[in-house]
Amino acid sequence: MPSKSNPTLSIVIPSHNRALDLIQVLDDLRRQTAPPFEIVVNDDCSDATELKLIKRYVQKYAHQIRFYENK
Repeated sequence: MPSKSNPTLSIVIPSHNRALDLIQVLDDLRRQTAPPFEIVVNDDCSDATELKLIKRYVQKYAHQIRFYENK
C-alpha cells in the first residue's frame, strides 16, 4: 500500500459497534491496487469489546490505517 504521507485519496470510515463488518471492509480496502490512498477510521463510542477488536486490527496494520476514537 502507498505511503500515508502522500495519498491522492482518503477513505474515511465511521464506525459504531460494527467491528466485524469494519474489519471485512478494511481487509477489502487493503487489497485494492488503486492510486495511493489512506484509510481513516473514526470510531464513535463503540463498546469496549468492539473497540478492542478494532484497535487490535488497526495496530496490526498501523502503517496503512489511521484510527481516531471519540469518547
